[in-house]
Amino acid sequence: MISLSPHKLILSALIASTIFHAPAFSADTSQIVASGQQEVIPIADFFRMPSLTKAQLSPDGKRIAMLAEGAAKRHVLAVMDVSDLKPRILAQFTNVDISSFHWVNSQRLVYSVSNYQLDKDESNRGPGLWAIDADGSNQRQLILRGWKESGSMQRVLEWNHRFVSSAGDAYPDDIFVYKVQYHNDSSRAPTNDLLRLNTRTGTQVLIPRPGEALGWLLDQNKFPRLVSVSENGRSVTYLLNTDGSKKKLFDEALFQDDGLRAEFFDQHGKLYVSKLKNHDLRELYSFDTETLQTSAEPVIAFDGYDYNGDVLISRKDGEWLGLQYETDAPGALWFNPELKKIQETIDQLLPGKSNLLSPSRDLDVILIYSGADNDPGSFHIYHPSSKKITTVGQLQPWIDPARMAYRDPVRITARDGLSLPAYLTLPRGQKKQLPMVVLIHGGPNLRGEYWHWDPQAQFLASRGYAVLQVDFRGSKGYGQKHESLGWKQWGLTMQDDITDATRWAIQQGIADPQRICLAGASYGGYATLMGLIKEPELYRCGIAWAAVTDIDLRYSVTWSDSNDYVEKFFLPLKVGDRIKDAAQFKATSPLQNAARLRQPLLYAHGAEDLRVPMIHGTKFRDAVTQHNQQVEWVSYPNEGHGWQRLENNIDFWTRVEKFLKNHIQKP
Repeated sequence: MISLSPHKLILSALIASTIFHAPAFSADTSQIVASGQQEVIPIADFFRMPSLTKAQLSPDGKRIAMLAEGAAKRHVLAVMDVSDLKPRILAQFTNVDISSFHWVNSQRLVYSVSNYQLDKDESNRGPGLWAIDADGSNQRQLILRGWKESGSMQRVLEWNHRFVSSAGDAYPDDIFVYKVQYHNDSSRAPTNDLLRLNTRTGTQVLIPRPGEALGWLLDQNKFPRLVSVSENGRSVTYLLNTDGSKKKLFDEALFQDDGLRAEFFDQHGKLYVSKLKNHDLRELYSFDTETLQTSAEPVIAFDGYDYNGDVLISRKDGEWLGLQYETDAPGALWFNPELKKIQETIDQLLPGKSNLLSPSRDLDVILIYSGADNDPGSFHIYHPSSKKITTVGQLQPWIDPARMAYRDPVRITARDGLSLPAYLTLPRGQKKQLPMVVLIHGGPNLRGEYWHWDPQAQFLASRGYAVLQVDFRGSKGYGQKHESLGWKQWGLTMQDDITDATRWAIQQGIADPQRICLAGASYGGYATLMGLIKEPELYRCGIAWAAVTDIDLRYSVTWSDSNDYVEKFFLPLKVGDRIKDAAQFKATSPLQNAARLRQPLLYAHGAEDLRVPMIHGTKFRDAVTQHNQQVEWVSYPNEGHGWQRLENNIDFWTRVEKFLKNHIQKP
């Protein structure tokens, strides 16, 4: 639930858990699919790219831009008028996919690309940036893609620039971009210069900074008001005034995550920050930049969850319209009475869904994303004047929600009393003594599990497996205590949480104790291997891909997201000190303990993985197969950290299906 300050305009909130379909263990007999009555859902249906991935309303509400599948299975940028909803392709490429876009103003957009069919030469290429008018004219490249491309076109920025935001009404054709500057001394954090870039001429203006900038925050007028800079291993945040002066607001240690965090400015220029209450849950407060004090009481707080959310500001008058957030499920809190009523109407029209609204400037057109745990989602247009709702498109129209499983949030108590948030996905009509897959998220320092359609969990449930996914300690989003208890606990109490969650499912009668398998990628792959090693009597088998197999390799092998700066400040705090914790690293290394892993194992790695390099996989393969002949190894030469290509997803999950059938499907 949500607790709210009694002052300001905050009135009430939609409780996310009201949209859940049924209690966690109730059998939905109306949807039972008996063996042989319906065809098995093809693996490709779960893992193919959505035909529609994003839709966004123009500021004036007259057009919708979207990313959709076009020719040769490449995603294109399309636009349609709200008046007729007839899409037309605005931009496309034959060799890459358009992967993101943003409205600059109601007449112009910018977009970036990626390659969903990863090729080897794509590993050193960035997203680039192009601009185009909504009628298809005046297209211009703004940022190059590859580091090898340099100086080939006039007024095109180098590959190390990234889109930040539109520049607002004062500069309607401009955007803000970061220029990410990497230093020869890799113990220094990259500097993020902020530039204002004209999307028609390519001219740019550099925003002055008081030091090596880590990040910036714009106010509602798109004026750069805050900048955080790196100073002697600390993050120092300055308020920037229109007269060029600055004032220090915060001075905090890097990566500690326990200080004040600037969130946004409201229409009156008031700053809102989040901070920890009682050194635990993060809550939203107003902040006085003169006295440097937060409000006595939080403006918004969530029970059991850190403050998170996207603040929606009126494009017309700058008023704070509301907040979209995620606790146990997505929800919305509206301060604008009109939008509050609109939300209630739409929730009645689209029941049992999480309905997220994007209003036009005059609130006369509403774009809706509507999704659920058993539904990948769809986009709709709603006209408040007529109360008419029209479907724009479905993300994955081949998915039948009636055949998908429900994902129910549960809370599990760990052995030391810590409450562990988790999601339980059960096959339709089944609830007891099931074969179970414990699916472990990567990261690990992020929130791993959400109430949404999860293709991996849905695939496993469609094959008759219960799926348990737990946000073990170290995961973000549930308070500082929950996260910090996981620091330096790889293979230790973090692993115990997964064990405790598994035993809970056995005690509840959900899981057959003789038919449980671990699975996960990246850190989840690491935890899969360590679970098999530490709890050989509990788990019959394991499936790991893109797995970290040795903590010390985290320091000695170059990762794409690591440098001396990360090794100096982040890893010693969150993972451990390579020298001081060497004995712990060895004791909790799957590679060093490979001889103890004797259960059947399916292990896969991408040859082009820059996040967890291939050496993690090959070293562990060579070590474990010396003592275990039940290891199936597969490598994908054209994949990175996870599988992009549909054919590789089909191959891998076909192997998973066969592997599970052989080891845990039958009692």
